[in-house]
Amino acid sequence: MQTLRSVAVACMTLILTAHALIAEEPIFDELCLGASVSV
Repeated sequence: MQTLRSVAVACMTLILTAHALIAEEPIFDELCLGASVSV
């Protein structure tokens, strides 16, 4: 059970970090926005 919790925390940390990095790049931000609109 502790392992699953650790994995979940690690995944959330990676996602938040990636989101922060992507948010700093307007190109990626526009791509994400375009993908959201197209879907």
